[in-house]
Amino acid sequence: MRRGRRKTLRGGNHFEPYANPTKRYRAFLTNIPFDVKWQSLKDLVKEKVGKVTYVELLMDAEGKSRGCAVVEFKMQESMEKAAEVLNKHSLSGRPLKVKEDSNGGHARRAMQKAGRLGSTGFVANLGYKAGWKKLKEVFSMAGVVV
Repeated sequence: MRRGRRKTLRGGNHFEPYANPTKRYRAFLTNIPFDVKWQSLKDLVKEKVGKVTYVELLMDAEGKSRGCAVVEFKMQESMEKAAEVLNKHSLSGRPLKVKEDSNGGHARRAMQKAGRLGSTGFVANLGYKAGWKKLKEVFSMAGVVV
């Protein structure tokens, strides 16, 4: 059975895997070979560190890898272990660079360089009580939200 908190949302149940949903434990990886796919990166991190909750390879506007990724963990200890164990780990002859990135600052800067910071999405049919904080929380499950 999954561990986590259950929240009631308009009469239904919603699984929240984080004890504190506002705190994310992310690591930012750079110097990743451009041919590496997200699944193989996830498998490497899982093998060396442990459970991974989310992996996103950052892409440019043409869909090509930027050689960097955001990896999210459920626990702070896993994020710290990733920074310790994977930093300078050789992947296809390239030493990975790993930094803790809980607030998403490293990923935001990388997206600015890739020209993706201006990317926007349109969301319609929201309830009148939906605030920007809740939207940011929900969409941060898919990636970095600025």
